[in-house]
Amino acid sequence: MRRLATALLVALLVTAAGCSAFESSPDAGEREPLTVDDELAPGLSESGITDTVALSTAHRSVLESATFERTQTTYRYDETETISNVANRTQTVTDDAAYSVRENDPDYLEANETQRPIRRQEWRSADDDLGRVIDATGETHVLSRTAGPDSPSLPVSIHRFDEVEHSVAVEQTAGGAERYRLTGAGNLSDGAFMEFNITITPSGAIETYEIGLQWTVDGNQRTRTTVGEFTRGDDIELEEPAWVDDARAALEAETRSFESESEMTDSDP
Repeated sequence: MRRLATALLVALLVTAAGCSAFESSPDAGEREPLTVDDELAPGLSESGITDTVALSTAHRSVLESATFERTQTTYRYDETETISNVANRTQTVTDDAAYSVRENDPDYLEANETQRPIRRQEWRSADDDLGRVIDATGETHVLSRTAGPDSPSLPVSIHRFDEVEHSVAVEQTAGGAERYRLTGAGNLSDGAFMEFNITITPSGAIETYEIGLQWTVDGNQRTRTTVGEFTRGDDIELEEPAWVDDARAALEAETRSFESESEMTDSDP
């Protein structure tokens, strides 16, 4: 691409200036060579992010039309830089269904946080859109709608990456495929500090990410670091979780109970 663009540009210059452009001149050897900053991926060039909308759209478009798995771990630290919570997420998305599990490590829950979710599971298919939340006491709550187990969104909006100084490096995988490593750090417009290390495919899909955020609450510093990876593949399979049948039955029972109560109310004199 670089050679083609340069050749076209030189051809235009020759056409405009005529053959005399190649005649010798005193400063001909001092001229800077013509260069073109090629687009590596949608919204990304060798000099950095050129369009966050294009980059975000490319990431979503590639993964929304692909079968993929995601693993993610988020670490939260208090003002003493001690880990206050660890949350793990796994996500599987196929052509027919999507399943997401988010778990908070119970070892970091305080004794009075019994209502805090330990595990949140979400399942979506052509027939179902169900969720289940288990709190610290073991009690289960069924959800009739999910937040989106198929979403490929990152923990920080891609549109914020160009708020800070960043750079791009071209790398290769063990198999010889080209990847682009985007790194950056700096203060965001809301005062928080962000640093990130991300790998991007030529199609614009984010493959791995490590994103750190640091902010202040009531004078106390808070830190969150999230590490994750998307893996695409045609051989990824997904089976309906065993709890879906119970959740479906529980919601149907609630619906029948509500309808029965409504009929009794309507029949009251």
